[in-house]
Amino acid sequence: MFDNLRRLVGLLPDVLAIGWGLVTRAEHARTPERMAILSTSGACAVPPMLAESWQHLLRATIEARQIVPPGSLADRVGGRLVSGTPWVRWKDQLPPPEPLPETPPPMPDVEGMIGGADKPPEPDVVEGVPSIETSEPGTVRSSSLSELLLSALATIGSQFTLGAGLPLLAEWLSKYADAAMWLRTPRFTDLERRLAYWLAPVLDPRLADVSRADSKLAGALRSSAKQRAADLASLLAELDMTSTTALRTAWAVFTKLFLRPVVPLRPQLEAFAREESRGQEPFVKLFAMLGKVPSELQEPMSGRTLTLVEVAFLYYRGSPADEPAARPSTEGAAALLAEAGFVVASRGAAPAAADISVHHSLLQRRALAYLERAERSGAVGFRPMWQLQVFPLADRGERRKLLPMLISEEEATAAEWRAKPDAPPPAATR
Repeated sequence: MFDNLRRLVGLLPDVLAIGWGLVTRAEHARTPERMAILSTSGACAVPPMLAESWQHLLRATIEARQIVPPGSLADRVGGRLVSGTPWVRWKDQLPPPEPLPETPPPMPDVEGMIGGADKPPEPDVVEGVPSIETSEPGTVRSSSLSELLLSALATIGSQFTLGAGLPLLAEWLSKYADAAMWLRTPRFTDLERRLAYWLAPVLDPRLADVSRADSKLAGALRSSAKQRAADLASLLAELDMTSTTALRTAWAVFTKLFLRPVVPLRPQLEAFAREESRGQEPFVKLFAMLGKVPSELQEPMSGRTLTLVEVAFLYYRGSPADEPAARPSTEGAAALLAEAGFVVASRGAAPAAADISVHHSLLQRRALAYLERAERSGAVGFRPMWQLQVFPLADRGERRKLLPMLISEEEATAAEWRAKPDAPPPAATR
C-alpha cells in the first residue's frame, strides 16, 4: 500500500507515516531502497493531517532526524498540538523559525568559566581558592558542578545527541538546587519548562510540595530521572515534539541554566576569586568570608539570597546571561535579576542598577574592615593609600587588580624581575 500511494500522490507526510509504520512493525520491509526513500531529508516539512500519522513520524525522527527540517512548520508545531482530536491541530501562535545549528556554538575560555574540575581546598588552605558559598539552596547536591560541567562540555563539544545528552541533562537538573527557581522565570519558554519537568519531575511545581513532604518519593523521582530520559520514544510521544525540536529545546535549557546563567555558578565564582586573589592568602580568606555574607538581593519564593561575592561578579564581570560586552552592565544585570523575581529585601522592590552599586559600596566596606584588621595584626603589609585600590569602581577595575598589591607580593615580583635582566620592569615598580 505504501509503495502504491507513493507512486500515486507522492511522498506526502501521511504517506511517509504509513511507510514508517510499516518498517517499524515488519523488519523484512526494511529494504535499503525503501529506507532511503523514508529517510529523505526534508520529507516532512509540514505536519501530516492525521494525529496517528504524527505519532509515527515522531518515532521516526529518533532514527532519521533529517526528515523534519529545523525551523519548518512541522518542527515548530511540536509540543503545541491539541489533544483529543483525530487531526493534527495546534494552539497558540507558532514561534518564528529558529534553525538548529549543525554544531553547538563555540564556547570561549571554558577553563576560566568553569574553574577546573578539581575539588576546591578547605578555607584555611592557602594554595588555591576555598569553596565560595552561594547560600542555600543555591548549591549542587552531590558531585561538584565543575565535574558535571566538564562532562557536559566534553559530550556537547563532540556531538550533542538526544541519546547521550538527555540522561546527562536529567542528572544535572536533579542535582542543581536552583533549577526549579530559574525555570519559573520568563527567560524559559513553556516548551523548555515542559521538557525540563519531564526529565526531572521533582522540579515540577505540581510535585514539589509532595516531594518535599515525602523524601522517599523525591528520591525515587531523582533515581528514575536518568532511566526515564533514555526512553526517547516516550519523551517525543508525551511531549508531542520531534527529535529536532527536543534537541533544540534541551540545548536551550542547558545553555540558559549552565552555560549562560543569570547568576554565576559556583565554578565561575571560584575562577573569579582565584583570579582576583592572585593566590595570596589574605585575599583567599577575604573571598571566602565575602562568599558567606548575604546581600539584600533575594528571590522571595525560594528564599535564594545572593552573596557579596556573587554581587561582585555581577558588578565587575556582568551576568553570564548578558551578551558579551566590552564593559559589564549593571543595568543589564539588574534587569535580569528583576525578571527572575529577585527583590531588594528591605523594600520589596525589584532591583535597579543603583542597587548593584549600593552593594558594591557594602562590598568595599566589608573588605576594607577585614583587611585593616589583618594589617593591624601584622598579618599583611601594604603601601600607603592602599585603601583606594580595594574593589575600585567598575570603570577603574581591571582584571587581577581589584585588590591592592601586598608588600611581600611586590618584593617577590621585583625579585623575579631582577632574575631576568632583559625583561621590562614590573608595573608596580615603574
